[in-house]
Amino acid sequence: SGQVLRSTLTSLGIHPENDVYYANAVKCHPPANKTPSSTIINQCNPYLWEEILAVKPTKILLTGGVAVGAALLRTQAGPITSWRGAGLILETKLEGPDQWSAYTVPTWHPAAILRSPDKFRDFYNDIKKLRDTSAPMPPPDIEVIVPSSVDECLTVLEDFRSASFLSCDLETSGFDPLENELFSIGFGALTSKSNHGIAIIIPAEFAVSPQVFKSLKWFVDGGFSGRLGFHNLKFDLQFLQVFFGEAVQPAHPVDTMLLRYAQDERPGGGGDDEGEKFRTHGLKDIVRIRYDVPDYHFDFKAFLELPRAERDMNKLYKYHGADCYFTARLMDEMPQEIIAESPDLLRLVEDLLVPATQALTEIELHGVLIDKKYLEDTATAFRGDLAKITERLKDEAAKYGEDREAFNPGSVYHIRRLLFDHLKIRSTSKSTEREVLQSLRRRVSPDTAIVIDDILDHRQKSKLLATYMDGILERLGRDGRVRSDLILIGTATGRLASRNPNLQNIPILVGPVIRNAIISPPGYALLEADYSQLELRVLAWYCQDPSLLDVYRQGRDIHRLVASRMFKKSEADVTALERYMAKYVDFGIIYGRQAASLATGWEMEHLEQELGGTRWTIPEAEKFIQEFLAEFPKVKEYIQAQAATVRRFGYVETPMGRRRRFPMTNRDIEGHIARQAVNTPIQSLASDICLSALTRLHWKLKQYDSHILFTVHDSIFFEIPNELVKTVVPIIKAEMEDVPVEKRLPFVADLKIGTRWGSLVTFDG
Repeated sequence: SGQVLRSTLTSLGIHPENDVYYANAVKCHPPANKTPSSTIINQCNPYLWEEILAVKPTKILLTGGVAVGAALLRTQAGPITSWRGAGLILETKLEGPDQWSAYTVPTWHPAAILRSPDKFRDFYNDIKKLRDTSAPMPPPDIEVIVPSSVDECLTVLEDFRSASFLSCDLETSGFDPLENELFSIGFGALTSKSNHGIAIIIPAEFAVSPQVFKSLKWFVDGGFSGRLGFHNLKFDLQFLQVFFGEAVQPAHPVDTMLLRYAQDERPGGGGDDEGEKFRTHGLKDIVRIRYDVPDYHFDFKAFLELPRAERDMNKLYKYHGADCYFTARLMDEMPQEIIAESPDLLRLVEDLLVPATQALTEIELHGVLIDKKYLEDTATAFRGDLAKITERLKDEAAKYGEDREAFNPGSVYHIRRLLFDHLKIRSTSKSTEREVLQSLRRRVSPDTAIVIDDILDHRQKSKLLATYMDGILERLGRDGRVRSDLILIGTATGRLASRNPNLQNIPILVGPVIRNAIISPPGYALLEADYSQLELRVLAWYCQDPSLLDVYRQGRDIHRLVASRMFKKSEADVTALERYMAKYVDFGIIYGRQAASLATGWEMEHLEQELGGTRWTIPEAEKFIQEFLAEFPKVKEYIQAQAATVRRFGYVETPMGRRRRFPMTNRDIEGHIARQAVNTPIQSLASDICLSALTRLHWKLKQYDSHILFTVHDSIFFEIPNELVKTVVPIIKAEMEDVPVEKRLPFVADLKIGTRWGSLVTFDG
């Protein structure tokens, strides 16, 4: 940690010894190096302040939540993500010579950087901010205008009609546009005066009047000729679409959340576990870091619990005005910052991500039809299976003196005791992760293997029941449709993420059980259009290996070709499971898996259990890797070139303008970065090819009463009237195969059709 801190200070021109005094909030390591309690922080606090007042620094860097809590005298300061990056003044309240103040910026603890190197960019920028500034930015002057009549609404809206750009923001009672209430519609504008802006807030009670309704629709449905900016365009457009009763599309929309994503590709929006860890795309987080604005959080939960007559609407409108102002300020500043880094990044947002957001707005609202009775019946059957498995595991635990009724198969602690204390399975890690248990299963007695099978089955069925059965049933709309949130900023590579429910992560082996709940309505067909081997075709596009290009130009199957070499048989004799396994080995080699990983990976479970084969040894796996790379030598050159690019520039870039940045590297993570330097351009370009097709097809298919439902990686799912299938399918295939990059090889979409997702069959035209 000390090395990370000192090297970062040095790189910013701060001498780590001559310019810096170091102090610890807590003066000794707590037992087992646990996070110090509030009692420990309080006990050490006098000594910390004794040091601070002796040194009287002009600037202080607070690293980590404990330091923030101690320095600000808040033992419950909350997570560091609520503080980091904001400039603050730290001061004593004493009179005389002990009166003192210093400028401070909280940041991550350097140990957090070692655990998650992607946080280094925050760490670096926070220290740079402390170096370059001496005081927090002054608070903004926001004039919030809330009309009190229909006439006043019309007057203030008329004043905004000639603006060159405006922000637009909605305040609602929740996140569901079909169920939640709209409180107000706001617009924000900047004035010529520095740090000053105006926000007009139209309460819902006036927005519904015919004249105001018409004026508002003019702004958001193409009448306003300036730029209209939103922070999370999809959310606001969906509520506006429900409010106006039809789709609305601003003439020149801007999404400051997508602009921020172009600047910082780390995931946000709940699409990835890392999303909350970084918190880089939320409006308040951006504002806190850029403008030193303390969290202006509004407690919607407490507000909504009050009777309507007791709600302080003026307080809500003031909060709303701040959102409008800051969105306007970001849309004014961020485009030029992005252009300064790379004009292609701004083109990515304007030409691909914003149009895709407009399409996804309508795609999500249309939703996916669910066979409710089928799902309820399946859930009932799963509960019965779970009950039987639970009873067997309780019986097993009771043999060793465990309290049968207290034993919980979902508890890691209970399972660990059963496996390692009672069944005496030898394992150094005592991990209960699926891969570990599957590995242990191979070397235990048949009776113990049955227990492990029950544990894994219980875990999988519990997750399926909670996430994909009860979870979907709880989210069903009144029309029998479920509406998944499709997230453009949910991954670092740009691949679409899905949540509530996540339709992209349905487990493979039991997938059809869940997928069969997704159906087409009467008179419609369900169509899946899946890019054939898209990521490998993208790899061929990048590396231009002649042999690999020939495979696709000749219409051969790369996975079948690789499987024939793996299993020493002709391509014609390769089975479906063998091809399936080769597919994942192909990707593993491309993304940097080494021989040991291939020899011990889960693919070997399939080789043994499903195919009756023998596990590879590490030398055998190494031999296969070398044979693969010898077959396609330009692939190896591409992998090496990407590693060199990221070492030289600190980022990799795609033809669509996306960047994946790696601001920190060391020996521990250079292998991981090299793999990401190969993976990211492939996955990003594949994702953008699919996203471009989705966007174009959404608008084209409207005239045929056909709808895009959702995507799963390289597949797009459609709902098409039966009588128009033969008309619409050629359009879908043509658009998907017309990729937005130079066509160096064919890109092929394979089609399946039916009435249930889990039972689709190949479309034969």
